[in-house]
Amino acid sequence: RGGLMVPALGSALLTFWVLPSLLGQPMLRFYLFGEHRGCQSDPHNILCNTRSMTTNWLYRKMAWQMPYHVEHHAWPYVPFHKLEDANRLIQEGGGVPRDGCAPTGEMGYVRLNLAFIKQLVAK
Repeated sequence: RGGLMVPALGSALLTFWVLPSLLGQPMLRFYLFGEHRGCQSDPHNILCNTRSMTTNWLYRKMAWQMPYHVEHHAWPYVPFHKLEDANRLIQEGGGVPRDGCAPTGEMGYVRLNLAFIKQLVAK
């Protein structure tokens, strides 16, 4: 009886954890790289550790508003559907200091990742 559970557990593990991880990691790396690469690591200033990304409406909705990444990190208790409002309040208050991440997220995910790849190839 218990011997039948091991293959079933292994199959479920492969189907619902290992394969989705292998398929999802390339996209997740692209996404996280854009939000965090090139940012300072300052445990006392969360605004320097990440950047919010400029992207289109569809991508923001599909990603649960996570391109508003500074807002997500700085105020983790704000629900995902209110991150855009948090971003608007920040912009109305003068915006996020620009010295934490270079380049900024205004390039979008594709152009920002391409810029970093060009830097690596040039070295």
